[in-house]
Amino acid sequence: MDGKEGYYEQLEELSAKMPQEVQQHYDIFIHVYLATPVGERRLGYKRYSTKALLDDKWNTRPQWVLLQPDPVTKDEIPIAASMIQLALQFGPEKVLSTQRRMQVRIPKLKQYELTANIYQAEDLQPADANGLADPYVRISLGGVTKETHLVKASLNPIWYEPIKLRVQLPGDLSLAPKVQVMIYDSDAPPLNIGLLRDISREGSDSCIARCLAPPGKTEVTVNQYFTNKPEALTKDKPEWLDL
Repeated sequence: MDGKEGYYEQLEELSAKMPQEVQQHYDIFIHVYLATPVGERRLGYKRYSTKALLDDKWNTRPQWVLLQPDPVTKDEIPIAASMIQLALQFGPEKVLSTQRRMQVRIPKLKQYELTANIYQAEDLQPADANGLADPYVRISLGGVTKETHLVKASLNPIWYEPIKLRVQLPGDLSLAPKVQVMIYDSDAPPLNIGLLRDISREGSDSCIARCLAPPGKTEVTVNQYFTNKPEALTKDKPEWLDL
């Protein structure tokens, strides 16, 4: 989501009867809903197989996972960079009941700075009637989001633009969310008034590609913030990411 919400809440334990054969187990779904004046709408979900949870049942460390957009309402609600941090344990009740339940502790936050050097993309998905797209990149981390400039009518856009985000993250970076890279196609009318253009963009633009960058290596891209000195765009070697 564009913002961030902190719950740090333990839900009540759920008991369910399952077939003895793991292959016949039901899958487990985690749903995230958006409260609106007309009722709740599902933003996204995460699906787990019980076999995967059984194989990792002693791992109680929280993990960040990317939510899948709701296939029913994705045309009504724009796809967002939605993630949720959670820890799940699944196993025989007699086994898990002997284990002491992990206590949830709110981590202390520190100030960090992320520098994202956005270079180019190739072979994007066409999004307009002319077979092209009007792409721009949106970088999100820890509830902070920034965007690149817009490239008109291109499936192989070149930006060469640095983006800096100042964020607050847990001191233990293994608990921090991953950097989310999303490419949007702009469908907003060419308005010169910034506020109106932002409102139009938020409601009409469509996500055509996204990824986590770099996958599982947030600690490489997030450095503790100490200085305001600008960094050169070409300081680090560019890395291609699969969208």
